[in-house]
Amino acid sequence: MTRYSRRHVAALALLSSLAVASCARPSREAAFRDVQARVEARIGQKVHWESAGGDDDAIARAVRGLFSEPLTADSAVQVALLQSPHLQRTFESLGVARAEFVQAGLLANPEGSGSLRFPMSGGGGLNVGIDVVQSLLSLFTLPARKRVAREHMESVKLEVAAAALELAAQTRQAFWDAQAAAAILRVHGDIATAADAAAELAQRVAAAGNMSELELAAVEAEAQQARVDLLQSRGEAKRTREALTRAMGASGGQVGWTMSDQLPAVPEVEPPLEALQAKALDRLEVQAARRELASRARASKSESRTRLFETLDVGASAEREPDGAWVLGPSLSLSIPLFDGGQGRSACRASKYSASARALHALRALVVAVLSELRVAEVELAVAREVAIHYRDKVVPLWERVVALSLKEYNFMLIAPFQLIQTRRDAYAAYQGYLEAVRDYWVARASLEHAIGLDLPPSPTAVEPLKPPEPAPAPDMPSHHHPEGG
Repeated sequence: MTRYSRRHVAALALLSSLAVASCARPSREAAFRDVQARVEARIGQKVHWESAGGDDDAIARAVRGLFSEPLTADSAVQVALLQSPHLQRTFESLGVARAEFVQAGLLANPEGSGSLRFPMSGGGGLNVGIDVVQSLLSLFTLPARKRVAREHMESVKLEVAAAALELAAQTRQAFWDAQAAAAILRVHGDIATAADAAAELAQRVAAAGNMSELELAAVEAEAQQARVDLLQSRGEAKRTREALTRAMGASGGQVGWTMSDQLPAVPEVEPPLEALQAKALDRLEVQAARRELASRARASKSESRTRLFETLDVGASAEREPDGAWVLGPSLSLSIPLFDGGQGRSACRASKYSASARALHALRALVVAVLSELRVAEVELAVAREVAIHYRDKVVPLWERVVALSLKEYNFMLIAPFQLIQTRRDAYAAYQGYLEAVRDYWVARASLEHAIGLDLPPSPTAVEPLKPPEPAPAPDMPSHHHPEGG
């Protein structure tokens, strides 16, 4: 009895340890909470996974609240993180990784077999045999399999969080493109209005005999070109708006969202940009690649250590003799490498080792790409900032001065009214260049934030956005003589 009691105790201890391991398995909800924490720590935004439970109705109300106000870059990003179907699809990989982790923590099922033999001659009873065997490989590799699966799951969580940050960066860039396109459309509308006014005035002057046919055709051609530019600008505004709609995962009534057409100005002082390379190398993609490399290396090492036990099973065998007595003892089962010498398994191990090497090369390539992306983003941000400030401080003020001087000359009858309108058109074109430079700055800033995997701190100073030129007034036929009037 004592012998059996000890075996029972050992079995109970094994079952208890397996039960504890089962309880310690991370749930998909816990895995998603890790993703939420990583995303919020880096960009201060929340993510939602419909399959992980939670109050979906509250999320829907929050999204409706965001759409009820004119969108900002931050609110557009928040909408995307809460409802993008592409991100929801990415979250499902957490469930797959969790299932693989659970499977890795399970022992292979024991295999049982039985036999029933009848006496061929003479008397005697039946001969009954019962065998139960367990794979030694499954038993010995259980801890290693769990460590490999845990590393892989951590890698997947990092990849999913990185996908959320990628979507945030794309949405932010799409927002700046859409807002700039809306602002530029407004400018093209004013330019087209000024060009139409110039053409109308030119026709009236030409009808009075004070303008040549060539001069009239030139003014009318400029008016038609301004109309073409307006149409193209309208198409670009629609295209960028749809790009932002897709990034946010908006559909149905949500596509009627609104936004301001006023781009924020380039900040006077940039926030401190320190240790960018270290931050870039700490990006979630890089962390995920390191985890995956560790997982593959551990798996390869485990395979090499257990190659001798691939076909070794141990167990117990019980047999009832014809006289009714039972005999019990250990059993050992192994394959005889007569036809299969393990060449395929050796090739598989070599392939897994190659996979580990490929993971190492992939990590190195990713580091090179990340650092290159950082350098490009830094240059683009610096150039865009310099161009935008140059437009703001030099180009646009000079054109405003040209317009003011032209207006003075017009009042003194030194230039024709449609020339004043043409000058205002040129000032609008300069303002459009300023808007494009500001857009490039904010897009480059979003690229830099993506390159380091973090949101930059807000600018310490606020700058009033540069206002567009005043619209050109509808001209009246002059009652006095201008130089071009003859």
